[in-house]
Amino acid sequence: MVRPESRVIAIFCLILAVALDPALPWWRGALYLLYLAGLIRLFQAPLLRVCKRTLLVLPFLLVVLVFAAWSAASPERLFLLVQKALLSAAALAVLGVGTDFPSLLKGLHRLGLPSMLVMMLSFMYRYLDLLLGEAKRMEIARNQRYFGGGYLRQLRVLGNMIGSLFLRTYERGERIYQAMILRGYSAEAKPETVTYGLVDKIAVFSALGVLVFVVGTEHLWRLWS
Repeated sequence: MVRPESRVIAIFCLILAVALDPALPWWRGALYLLYLAGLIRLFQAPLLRVCKRTLLVLPFLLVVLVFAAWSAASPERLFLLVQKALLSAAALAVLGVGTDFPSLLKGLHRLGLPSMLVMMLSFMYRYLDLLLGEAKRMEIARNQRYFGGGYLRQLRVLGNMIGSLFLRTYERGERIYQAMILRGYSAEAKPETVTYGLVDKIAVFSALGVLVFVVGTEHLWRLWS
């Protein structure tokens, strides 16, 4: 099984290689796709879920393309932008689908992410359903008390709901934190000793190899031309 930190390094190197690629010819695009297929196999990520997560970037990509076309960008640059965005989104989808969030946080902490930030992200993930449930109950209460009105009144009600949700979230967070402190909670994570196997080395060094290959071939091509 590949460790989460090894997965993060592999995906980061792949995205960096895609971002640094100035032209992205078809053979390097095929290399990226082949490497992504290997990561999907190595991370045991379902292909259908990876494709669905990748397609989530399309609305944002459409907005970027509209602004790029408005600035009179060439069709080649627009096509290059689409390629890089889809490849990067697919790489992040492989990481998100193939790795559960708590394990990913542990891997990021072993890579040097501050303990306080890891704690905040962990709490956000843990209590997100609670926050959504609170927002849903407020929406139901608003619909039960709503008797029509213009758009300005609706915006006012929505603003009051957001403010009330923020205050409730803050107060509940304070109560939870005080309860955890009274039970001896410490924000400092305990050190964990892990061992890295062959699959971790394959994932990391293959990603570094792809990055070095892309940068090296591009540099040699510029020297040759």
